[in-house]
Amino acid sequence: MIRRLRIAVSCIAAVWLSGCGVFDSRVEWASGPYEVLWIDEPADAHLAYRLTATASTPVVNTCVSAVAENADYIAVRQRLRVVGAVERFVILPKRRYQPMADTASIVIGPLSAAQYAQVSSRLALPALTPVGMPDICNGASRLYGGP
Repeated sequence: MIRRLRIAVSCIAAVWLSGCGVFDSRVEWASGPYEVLWIDEPADAHLAYRLTATASTPVVNTCVSAVAENADYIAVRQRLRVVGAVERFVILPKRRYQPMADTASIVIGPLSAAQYAQVSSRLALPALTPVGMPDICNGASRLYGGP
């Protein structure tokens, strides 16, 4: 009986540890229906729009490392997974966004740091707040073989 119990517990532990476990996703920042979250790995952090309690749609792709918002806009900084990649910035007009629609016509960016400084000042965006694990996507991460 004890042997069967050990086998059963071992099998349950193996499945739990090898599959999607407790730490397979996390919301790093949220405001209304918008959130920065990752699924499977922290480097997958992206800006999403929450559709239901269990479903969301991506708005800005992976490697979101900072966010700023005011009543009208959400801005994010992306640090891509490529060593030496320049960070880029994307600004989303909150009231014009429609889930599942093409966002290319309403999104401002991607912008360089200099362009972002000008546009964010004009739009009265506050300073960016870091989210998630620092430097997870900038090529210096231990997960991606950086220094």
